[in-house]
Amino acid sequence: MEGEHIVLQKQILSQSWGIGLSAEQSAFLRKALGDAHEILLFSPGDLEGITADKASGQPYVLWVASSCGSALDRLHDSTIVLLASAPKVLLLEPGYSIEDFEKACDAGFTDILRPPLARERVADIMRRSLESHALHYDMECMSREILLERELLERKNDILNFLVDFLSKATESPDLRHLLQRAYASLEKFLPLRSMHAALWERDSGGSALLSLHICAPEQSACRELWREKLLEHARRSLGQAFAVAEVSSLEPCGRARQSPPAPPEEEKLLVLPLVCDKESLGLLILATATERHLGRDQALALDSAIRHLSLNVKNLKRFRQMQMFANYDALTKAHSRRHFETRLDEEIERFARYGGPLALIMLDIDRFKQVNDSYGHHSGDIVLREIAAILAQSVRSTDCCARYGGEEFAILLPHTEHKKAEILAERIRKRVASHLFQIEGNAALNITVSLGLASLAIDAPASKQALLRAADGALYEAKKRGRNCVCSAPQVQKSPAAREKMA
Repeated sequence: MEGEHIVLQKQILSQSWGIGLSAEQSAFLRKALGDAHEILLFSPGDLEGITADKASGQPYVLWVASSCGSALDRLHDSTIVLLASAPKVLLLEPGYSIEDFEKACDAGFTDILRPPLARERVADIMRRSLESHALHYDMECMSREILLERELLERKNDILNFLVDFLSKATESPDLRHLLQRAYASLEKFLPLRSMHAALWERDSGGSALLSLHICAPEQSACRELWREKLLEHARRSLGQAFAVAEVSSLEPCGRARQSPPAPPEEEKLLVLPLVCDKESLGLLILATATERHLGRDQALALDSAIRHLSLNVKNLKRFRQMQMFANYDALTKAHSRRHFETRLDEEIERFARYGGPLALIMLDIDRFKQVNDSYGHHSGDIVLREIAAILAQSVRSTDCCARYGGEEFAILLPHTEHKKAEILAERIRKRVASHLFQIEGNAALNITVSLGLASLAIDAPASKQALLRAADGALYEAKKRGRNCVCSAPQVQKSPAAREKMA
């Protein structure tokens, strides 16, 4: 039996406390429990100064002499918590009375040992203590596991919320700057960001790289210039070729960054994330964090997933812009396409019908363009078309719409332009084209002329797209009849006589 006790306490039991024990009682317990088990002896006076931080560990059993039962009431609160799970065994003295026994029961002792002390009884108490502590240990482990699982679930929930928020915001807008602004807002909730900056690039038909920089710093500030240089530095490393900066725009600070002034780049706190989709390098993000950040594996995977999705959206937006370019612009001349012109004309006619205001249209045709193609080839004809489109683009306002209407014919829509001012513009365009030397293949220089027809809507005219187009086309036909290289104006489109009589 004694050997069994020793094996048990060697495996799990470490120490117990003896309070006010006599020499005989402590000697008996040491012999019964074996040398491997330590019994710390305390006098009643020692208990008042014992706190949890001074104790050498949690005891498995409290052996208390009957004369010291009330001493437990003087323990420090933290020590009472430490001893809460330890069985309390009262050792009665010889000559005890029934009254002593009853007091021990009322005091909350888990066991009472009557003299003479028996090893079997001590062994039974230690065995039950072992089972109790094992159960208590298992419950603590389960509690820790539950808390850990809860933390993991909360962390996974935070990551899931971040991804849902990021993915939803990343598809809200077809505008590239708005896409980056929304991505910044989502990342700020996931990381302790001070700012986010981006450099995006695309290559033109010649292979040159054009950069657009997006910087979260006030304009005309030294901090903004430092971030610009930092973006260009990383762009050089990523591209490995010369590039030009086509655009610089601002990102608004989000969250915590709004309450703190912008900070310059600090290399040890930067997180540089490349934007890559289908092995194509699209740009990079620089995240400036408030502190050193070491991401867990799940957080790193979530961030990687978000950045890959952002890269896909950046690529899709570039494709969307290219499709818009193909739909809205003529591939050869870079003037607006006829489809875009028709849409703008519908919008301006609707605006004219609602608010009034002048509206004019110029139709332009290149004189004897077929002879250029027949004599010098279609490539030379393409050069003429491109240069005339460039002259038109330099001659009109940004609110006007200059489009290639078909073949060698162009249309210029002039919102909020009176008939007289449209005539002045048409004549200016005619003179610019006539005085321009068109350099074609073989270093030949050609003089090209154009014919222009002008039409406009009167204030009280019906808002008719067809009437405006017919009038401008008729004026262009009249300019051709008059010998070309001239401007002809159609009379303003008015209300019909029948309509005027009806109103009268």
